[in-house]
Amino acid sequence: MAEIEFAHHFPEWVLSSSLHQACKDASEFWNLRIVHSVGKPENPKTFSSLFPSLTKAPMLYFEKPFKKEEAEIYGIPEITYERIFWGLRPDFVINDGDRSLILLEAKSGDKPEKIYAFPKERSYYEFLRQCNKITKKGFYYVIPKAHVGFCKICLAEYFPEKPNLHSGFVCWEDLLSIIGNEITRTVSDQVLKEMDGLKKLREWQKKPTD
Repeated sequence: MAEIEFAHHFPEWVLSSSLHQACKDASEFWNLRIVHSVGKPENPKTFSSLFPSLTKAPMLYFEKPFKKEEAEIYGIPEITYERIFWGLRPDFVINDGDRSLILLEAKSGDKPEKIYAFPKERSYYEFLRQCNKITKKGFYYVIPKAHVGFCKICLAEYFPEKPNLHSGFVCWEDLLSIIGNEITRTVSDQVLKEMDGLKKLREWQKKPTD
């Protein structure tokens, strides 16, 4: 199949919503070679090989905040959670109790040079770093292929891999076989709503003014 590179034309919310609707758990992509690590991005791996403690594909949570009780299970002191991490809400969370914790942060758009310049996701990485009761941790951007160059620089500078903390990226284009139908449905619904809105706007504009 020819190389495709067009996911950046879709807004991030369309892509994230499509993944959320298409995947209630991670089984659809858990064994796909789509994970590009910071150290060797040219050799994609599977999530299942990076997180072998997970015997089956775990749940995929959408915009799930971390509760105080969860933070304590992960090894984050209550006072640290309340001062620093209480407001964290990653785009996607994959976890397996106290064994593995993976955070996915979705990106899109046509200005990657700005998106990765000062990443707010450093707080997610720091949260994972301080989760000392978790044996396997991971932070990954989910990005358009058009963003890869800037994302690699960002990951190397701000999100270095450690023995029990993986980092890297997954490309939206590699998920199209899973989320393509949902993207079509989401965008079509939005276009129809906007067309209806434009129709009503034009009718309003044609009304005589007093």
